[in-house]
Amino acid sequence: MTIKKGHFGQIITTRKNILEYIKEIESDIVEGMVLLIFRGLEGSVDNIRLYSVCSKIYFLSKLVYFGEGEIKKLEEIQYMNNLFNLMELEIDDVIEILRLNNFKTANSNQLKEILDCYNILKLIWCREIACLNEQIYISELAYAYDYVVKRKGKLPKPEFQGKCSLFPINYENYNYEESYMSYFSNID
Repeated sequence: MTIKKGHFGQIITTRKNILEYIKEIESDIVEGMVLLIFRGLEGSVDNIRLYSVCSKIYFLSKLVYFGEGEIKKLEEIQYMNNLFNLMELEIDDVIEILRLNNFKTANSNQLKEILDCYNILKLIWCREIACLNEQIYISELAYAYDYVVKRKGKLPKPEFQGKCSLFPINYENYNYEESYMSYFSNID
């Protein structure tokens, strides 16, 4: 029997291995996101942190499994519940992450902004991770971060056109090809 992949570059593994990889990267993703949203991109360390977060998500987006006679990925909601549930456990965790990284305690407006950005990013990124027929790239994940954080998370829930659409259609000037993070494309 020949297994047909959704696209070149997918890595066939098991559903269990995908869930184990998510557990392995979850705290790095959440902690990296919180620090990036709070700090912004203030130099090469932050750029490397953004690249690290996006590259882990990119690798996750390549993982597929064989089930019920076809190649599959987890559903968006499964990525959301397994990869991004750490943030929703307690806001105190966010404050602790910032404190441990020698940042002043965030005020309530900054915490709201972090959560607003985080909640929009997880919706965009989970859609992009779960897409079986298209591949998201590191630079496109970084662009989503940049777009959301520049707007302080003050965006409506992202809407997508069709099952295979990777990018929000209801965000004005959402042009992932024009990001100042374009050097990520060269690394990809």
